[in-house]
Amino acid sequence: MTDKTTASFADEQKYEALLNRALVRIKALKSENQALKSNQVTTSIIGMSCSMPNGGDSWQTFWRLLQTGANCAGPVPADRWKVDLDTSAEAADTQVSHAAFIENAYRFDAGFFNIPAVEAVSMDPQHRLLLQETWRALEDAGIDPESLRGGKVGVFVGMMNQDYLHASMQATQSLSAFTPLGNSMGVAAGRISHSFDFNGPSIGLDTNCSSSLVALHLAEQSLQRYECDLAVVAGVNLILLPAMTEIMDSAHALSPVGVSKSFDEDADGYGRGEGCVVVVLRRTADAQAQGDPVLAHLVSSVVKHDGASSGLSVPNGLAQQALINLALKQASLGQDDIDYIEAHGTGTALGDPIELDALQAVFADRKKPLWLGSVKSNIGHLEAAAGLAGLVKVLLSFKYCQIPPNIHFSQPTSRFDWDSSCLEVVTKTVDWSGDRPCRAGISSFGFGGTLAHAILEQAPPRERPAAQYPPREPAVLCVSAKSPAALAALRERYLTFLQETPEPAIGDLCYTAETGRSHFPYRLAVTGTTAVQLHDALSQAELPTAPASSLKVAWLCSGQGSQYAGMGKQLYQQEPVFRAEIDRCADLLADELDLPLTTLLWGEAGDRLDETCYTQPALFAFSYSLAQQWRAWGVEPALLLGHSVGEYVAACLAGVFSLADGLRLIAARGRLMQAQTPAGRMAAVLADVAVVREALADEPATEIAIAAYNGPHNTVVSGAPAAVERVMARLAADGHRVQALA
Repeated sequence: MTDKTTASFADEQKYEALLNRALVRIKALKSENQALKSNQVTTSIIGMSCSMPNGGDSWQTFWRLLQTGANCAGPVPADRWKVDLDTSAEAADTQVSHAAFIENAYRFDAGFFNIPAVEAVSMDPQHRLLLQETWRALEDAGIDPESLRGGKVGVFVGMMNQDYLHASMQATQSLSAFTPLGNSMGVAAGRISHSFDFNGPSIGLDTNCSSSLVALHLAEQSLQRYECDLAVVAGVNLILLPAMTEIMDSAHALSPVGVSKSFDEDADGYGRGEGCVVVVLRRTADAQAQGDPVLAHLVSSVVKHDGASSGLSVPNGLAQQALINLALKQASLGQDDIDYIEAHGTGTALGDPIELDALQAVFADRKKPLWLGSVKSNIGHLEAAAGLAGLVKVLLSFKYCQIPPNIHFSQPTSRFDWDSSCLEVVTKTVDWSGDRPCRAGISSFGFGGTLAHAILEQAPPRERPAAQYPPREPAVLCVSAKSPAALAALRERYLTFLQETPEPAIGDLCYTAETGRSHFPYRLAVTGTTAVQLHDALSQAELPTAPASSLKVAWLCSGQGSQYAGMGKQLYQQEPVFRAEIDRCADLLADELDLPLTTLLWGEAGDRLDETCYTQPALFAFSYSLAQQWRAWGVEPALLLGHSVGEYVAACLAGVFSLADGLRLIAARGRLMQAQTPAGRMAAVLADVAVVREALADEPATEIAIAAYNGPHNTVVSGAPAAVERVMARLAADGHRVQALA
């Protein structure tokens, strides 16, 4: 940008932002080009969210359930079969009275997603869960969902059960024009794309129990083909009617006690489970360029079919072997490169041994044991969401470098030769680390024969660049919601986090709250330098009862006399925009001043800042740079005012003249004023003119006089230094506020 540029700062900021985005994209394109040359476009998982049984309503609580070896199966909730519809149909008794249920399956904030109540009541609760968990997964990735509107974001949803539709059909009075849209599996994905304004592929699919892992596979392919730049992958399952449980129980597929005893001698069928899982994917090159929090790399995913097995729903061990071998081949990995298998492991007497035999055949030549487990032993079989449930378990195991125990495993099944096997079921927490990234395979098999397997690799520890400047102190934590009740609930979650998290990174927390979250009408902001300070400030803050309004802002640029030694030093150290503008002003003033601007402001020449020839250009540079910092924070003035030197700054900000011209003008003004009164002083008195005249009565008229009437109670005096100082002291002693100007 040349000195003669007269474009507004808003334009400058816009062009700078465009250039920064272009640089990020260029870096990503270079990586993409290199990857395409080697035929390798890798994908990374950058965010996750889940709603699991037994209170596992976040991945943090879900991990605690896994760590403690929790059995999440329980009795059917009293209202589950009612489906919250007006129906007289009575739920039949079932032999299986237990399953793993989530809490608050019907709770939904329809207003948050701008969905009318009349439409929301016709929506399958699975659709509702998907919307909520998608929002949370994007926030987990540090992405403001609103920032993705209109973007190339793909949505891939695995879903198979439609209990809510069947209940609606039974209670015909609950049917409406919204029923088809509210219960279609295809619309489950389309509703996410519509609500978030995503323009990438949008696919809802049903391959039965492998649905969500097949959705992951399709998302990976879509990213590799550049059909989308970000992918949301989801799986969901709710048990809202007893019918499917009755049918599966009559087929002897379910455990009478409602739990999956994976690989155990007493395996007697699977336990059904509920949940919703959403993960966010991006091409690895893009994730690195964006600075995303990479949770793991998806190094391979494969989908196949059983083919002509002995029955449509009978597993085919040879097909499973081929599936996993192909996944290893695609990832260029050998048998010893995998540490752990998150198995399908439903806990059936037929399926488990077939899967064990297939795994042994693939990994027979390993030099060390292969750890094995199945999350179904904790939360049951989430059916369409089962694959992603296992994936989240692996992601959390990567994060905490531990594999949690596989419960309900006391006596290994006798239908498999364990003695000559490399397979080892994890029965207690295993520490997971080594001299290379940890890797895991995840299997998910549909009872219709569609098989899926994915291989994940632990992401390397995120390198934090060395801080170039001191951290902002205090930090500002911004919290907002769409209603007072939602804001109160969000505040409680922040309070819990601040209280329970040991030594949280305050700067990261506040930065993400500001840039990785959407900002809503009901707002709260507090400051602090420690977690304790933020916690106390947040707990004591008064919650707003009305939405924030967009008030007009006026800026007043102050004049000579407001300067002080060291002004803006912390801003210069901490804020890149302010620092860049000060440096820019310093360059433009290099030929106008005999001392560097930064030396006057913060260096050894600070004692000369009150000399008019330095005061005026320093104030101008400071005020102008501060204005640009406010603009970078998104604050724009509706009105600009200035006093004295500030009038010149206001004119420059309004585009009357360029920064270079303004600095030359104010530097010349300061030099001329300094030359006229080399030994004079000026002071502002906040008192009316009569009081000031009385204070001047004892002073020679040739020594001091009233220089300006700024207002009814604002008078400026000037004159010889000694006389001005005596008058200032006299007025201050009488209780009047005085301020030296020069």
